[in-house]
Amino acid sequence: MVDDVFDPVLNEIRRCQLFNSKADRVKVIFHAEFLSPSSPVLPMGYDEFVNGCHLGVFPSAYEPWGYTPAECAIMGVPSVTTNLSGFGCFIADFVPDPDDYGIFIINRKSQSIEQAVEQLTCYLHRFTQQTQTERGQQRRKTELLRRVLDWRTLGVAYTKARCTAIQIHTGVVDQPPKKSTKNSFKLKLSPRGKKVAPTT
Repeated sequence: MVDDVFDPVLNEIRRCQLFNSKADRVKVIFHAEFLSPSSPVLPMGYDEFVNGCHLGVFPSAYEPWGYTPAECAIMGVPSVTTNLSGFGCFIADFVPDPDDYGIFIINRKSQSIEQAVEQLTCYLHRFTQQTQTERGQQRRKTELLRRVLDWRTLGVAYTKARCTAIQIHTGVVDQPPKKSTKNSFKLKLSPRGKKVAPTT
Protein backbone atom coordinates (compact mmCIF):
# COMPACT_ATOMS: atom_id res chain seq x y z
CA MET A 1 0.00 0.00 0.00
CA VAL A 2 1.62 3.23 -1.17
CA ASP A 3 -0.61 5.75 0.60
CA ASP A 4 -3.18 4.24 2.93
CA VAL A 5 -4.44 7.69 4.02
CA PHE A 6 -6.16 8.19 0.65
CA ASP A 7 -7.21 4.59 -0.02
CA PRO A 8 -11.03 4.57 -0.44
CA VAL A 9 -11.45 1.03 0.92
CA LEU A 10 -9.41 1.69 4.06
CA ASN A 11 -11.17 5.01 4.59
CA GLU A 12 -14.56 3.27 4.42
CA ILE A 13 -13.34 0.64 6.90
CA ARG A 14 -12.23 3.46 9.24
CA ARG A 15 -15.55 5.28 8.79
CA CYS A 16 -17.45 2.12 9.77
CA GLN A 17 -14.94 1.46 12.58
CA LEU A 18 -14.34 -2.12 11.45
CA PHE A 19 -11.06 -2.61 13.27
CA ASN A 20 -11.37 -6.39 13.93
CA SER A 21 -11.72 -5.98 17.66
CA LYS A 22 -12.98 -8.99 19.61
CA ALA A 23 -16.46 -7.43 19.88
CA ASP A 24 -16.78 -6.73 16.12
CA ARG A 25 -19.31 -9.06 14.54
CA VAL A 26 -17.76 -8.40 11.12
CA LYS A 27 -14.06 -9.03 10.56
CA VAL A 28 -12.25 -7.56 7.55
CA ILE A 29 -9.28 -8.93 5.63
CA PHE A 30 -8.20 -6.37 3.04
CA HIS A 31 -5.63 -7.85 0.70
CA ALA A 32 -4.74 -5.17 -1.85
CA GLU A 33 -2.78 -7.30 -4.32
CA PHE A 34 -3.27 -10.29 -6.59
CA LEU A 35 -3.34 -13.67 -4.91
CA SER A 36 -0.23 -15.77 -5.36
CA PRO A 37 1.13 -18.93 -3.74
CA SER A 38 4.43 -17.07 -3.31
CA SER A 39 2.87 -14.17 -1.34
CA PRO A 40 4.36 -13.87 2.18
CA VAL A 41 1.04 -12.48 3.51
CA LEU A 42 -1.57 -14.80 2.00
CA PRO A 43 0.24 -17.65 0.23
CA MET A 44 -2.48 -19.25 -1.88
CA GLY A 45 -3.68 -19.32 -5.46
CA TYR A 46 -6.94 -17.78 -6.68
CA ASP A 47 -8.80 -21.09 -7.05
CA GLU A 48 -7.72 -22.19 -3.58
CA PHE A 49 -8.92 -18.89 -2.11
CA VAL A 50 -12.32 -18.99 -3.87
CA ASN A 51 -12.88 -22.62 -2.87
CA GLY A 52 -12.35 -21.63 0.77
CA CYS A 53 -15.13 -19.02 0.65
CA HIS A 54 -18.73 -19.60 1.65
CA LEU A 55 -20.18 -16.83 -0.55
CA GLY A 56 -18.99 -14.32 -3.14
CA VAL A 57 -20.54 -10.85 -2.92
CA PHE A 58 -20.39 -8.68 -6.08
CA PRO A 59 -23.18 -6.05 -6.00
CA SER A 60 -21.94 -4.31 -9.17
CA ALA A 61 -23.43 -1.05 -10.39
CA TYR A 62 -22.18 -2.04 -13.87
CA GLU A 63 -20.33 -5.04 -15.24
CA PRO A 64 -20.37 -5.99 -18.95
CA TRP A 65 -20.12 -9.68 -18.01
CA GLY A 66 -18.77 -10.35 -14.52
CA TYR A 67 -16.24 -13.16 -14.45
CA THR A 68 -15.90 -13.35 -10.68
CA PRO A 69 -19.40 -14.63 -9.83
CA ALA A 70 -19.15 -16.98 -12.83
CA GLU A 71 -15.83 -18.32 -11.50
CA CYS A 72 -17.42 -18.78 -8.09
CA ALA A 73 -20.31 -20.75 -9.62
CA ILE A 74 -17.96 -23.03 -11.55
CA MET A 75 -16.23 -23.87 -8.27
CA GLY A 76 -19.54 -24.41 -6.49
CA VAL A 77 -19.43 -21.20 -4.45
CA PRO A 78 -22.77 -19.34 -4.31
CA SER A 79 -22.64 -15.62 -5.04
CA VAL A 80 -24.53 -12.35 -5.01
CA THR A 81 -24.66 -10.39 -8.26
CA THR A 82 -26.98 -7.78 -9.80
CA ASN A 83 -29.19 -7.30 -12.83
CA LEU A 84 -26.75 -4.58 -13.97
CA SER A 85 -24.12 -7.21 -14.73
CA GLY A 86 -24.07 -9.37 -17.84
CA PHE A 87 -23.70 -12.47 -15.70
CA GLY A 88 -26.72 -11.60 -13.54
CA CYS A 89 -28.88 -10.93 -16.63
CA PHE A 90 -27.73 -14.16 -18.29
CA ILE A 91 -28.55 -16.25 -15.23
CA ALA A 92 -31.92 -14.51 -14.79
CA ASP A 93 -32.79 -15.28 -18.42
CA PHE A 94 -31.70 -18.91 -18.59
CA VAL A 95 -31.82 -20.44 -15.12
CA PRO A 96 -35.12 -21.05 -13.33
CA ASP A 97 -35.08 -19.90 -9.69
CA PRO A 98 -31.48 -18.57 -9.60
CA ASP A 99 -31.67 -18.39 -5.76
CA ASP A 100 -32.14 -22.15 -5.72
CA TYR A 101 -28.87 -22.51 -7.65
CA GLY A 102 -27.01 -20.18 -5.29
CA ILE A 103 -27.04 -17.09 -7.51
CA PHE A 104 -28.72 -14.21 -5.67
CA ILE A 105 -29.55 -11.36 -8.06
CA ILE A 106 -30.06 -7.90 -6.58
CA ASN A 107 -32.44 -5.68 -8.54
CA ARG A 108 -30.45 -2.51 -9.19
CA LYS A 109 -32.42 -1.51 -12.30
CA SER A 110 -35.78 -0.58 -10.89
CA GLN A 111 -35.33 0.11 -7.20
CA SER A 112 -33.51 2.68 -5.10
CA ILE A 113 -30.04 2.17 -3.61
CA GLU A 114 -31.68 1.84 -0.18
CA GLN A 115 -33.95 -0.95 -1.46
CA ALA A 116 -31.00 -2.69 -3.13
CA VAL A 117 -29.04 -2.52 0.14
CA GLU A 118 -32.03 -3.97 1.99
CA GLN A 119 -32.27 -6.80 -0.56
CA LEU A 120 -28.53 -7.51 -0.18
CA THR A 121 -28.92 -7.52 3.61
CA CYS A 122 -31.77 -10.04 3.36
CA TYR A 123 -29.73 -12.32 1.09
CA LEU A 124 -26.74 -12.20 3.45
CA HIS A 125 -28.85 -12.77 6.56
CA ARG A 126 -30.71 -15.68 4.97
CA PHE A 127 -27.40 -17.22 3.91
CA THR A 128 -25.99 -17.01 7.45
CA GLN A 129 -29.01 -18.94 8.72
CA GLN A 130 -28.15 -22.02 6.63
CA THR A 131 -26.81 -25.09 8.38
CA GLN A 132 -23.55 -26.67 7.25
CA THR A 133 -25.56 -29.41 5.52
CA GLU A 134 -27.70 -26.83 3.68
CA ARG A 135 -24.58 -24.96 2.57
CA GLY A 136 -23.10 -28.21 1.23
CA GLN A 137 -26.30 -28.97 -0.69
CA GLN A 138 -26.33 -25.44 -2.08
CA ARG A 139 -22.71 -25.75 -3.25
CA ARG A 140 -23.48 -28.98 -5.11
CA LYS A 141 -26.42 -27.32 -6.84
CA THR A 142 -24.37 -24.20 -7.69
CA GLU A 143 -21.78 -26.48 -9.28
CA LEU A 144 -24.44 -27.67 -11.76
CA LEU A 145 -24.15 -24.26 -13.44
CA ARG A 146 -20.76 -25.39 -14.83
CA ARG A 147 -22.56 -26.78 -17.87
CA VAL A 148 -24.33 -23.50 -18.57
CA LEU A 149 -21.12 -21.49 -18.07
CA ASP A 150 -18.86 -23.78 -20.12
CA TRP A 151 -17.03 -21.90 -22.89
CA ARG A 152 -18.36 -24.42 -25.42
CA THR A 153 -21.78 -22.94 -24.63
CA LEU A 154 -20.88 -19.30 -24.07
CA GLY A 155 -18.42 -19.27 -26.97
CA VAL A 156 -21.26 -19.81 -29.45
CA ALA A 157 -23.04 -16.67 -28.22
CA TYR A 158 -19.74 -14.74 -28.16
CA THR A 159 -18.91 -15.69 -31.76
CA LYS A 160 -22.41 -14.75 -32.93
CA ALA A 161 -22.20 -11.36 -31.16
CA ARG A 162 -18.75 -10.72 -32.68
CA CYS A 163 -19.98 -11.53 -36.20
CA THR A 164 -23.00 -9.26 -35.72
CA ALA A 165 -20.78 -6.39 -34.48
CA ILE A 166 -18.43 -6.76 -37.47
CA GLN A 167 -21.38 -6.78 -39.87
CA ILE A 168 -22.91 -3.65 -38.31
CA HIS A 169 -19.57 -1.81 -38.29
CA THR A 170 -18.18 -2.84 -41.68
CA GLY A 171 -21.13 -4.20 -43.65
CA VAL A 172 -19.11 -7.40 -44.17
CA VAL A 173 -20.81 -10.62 -43.18
CA ASP A 174 -18.29 -12.56 -41.11
CA GLN A 175 -19.23 -16.22 -40.94
CA PRO A 176 -18.58 -17.98 -37.64
CA PRO A 177 -16.23 -20.96 -37.89
CA LYS A 178 -17.95 -24.26 -38.67
CA LYS A 179 -18.77 -26.34 -35.64
CA SER A 180 -16.49 -29.27 -35.05
CA THR A 181 -18.36 -32.54 -34.95
CA LYS A 182 -15.65 -33.89 -32.69
CA ASN A 183 -16.38 -33.47 -28.98
CA SER A 184 -19.55 -31.50 -29.74
CA PHE A 185 -21.37 -30.18 -26.70
CA LYS A 186 -25.12 -29.71 -26.68
CA LEU A 187 -27.06 -27.78 -24.11
CA LYS A 188 -30.54 -26.52 -24.76
CA LEU A 189 -30.82 -22.90 -23.78
CA SER A 190 -34.31 -21.59 -24.21
CA PRO A 191 -35.08 -18.19 -25.75
CA ARG A 192 -35.60 -15.20 -23.48
CA GLY A 193 -38.48 -15.68 -21.10
CA LYS A 194 -38.51 -19.50 -21.32
CA LYS A 195 -36.25 -21.02 -18.73
CA VAL A 196 -34.63 -24.42 -18.70
CA ALA A 197 -33.00 -26.01 -15.67
CA PRO A 198 -29.34 -27.02 -16.03
CA THR A 199 -29.08 -30.75 -16.63
CA THR A 200 -27.04 -32.96 -14.36
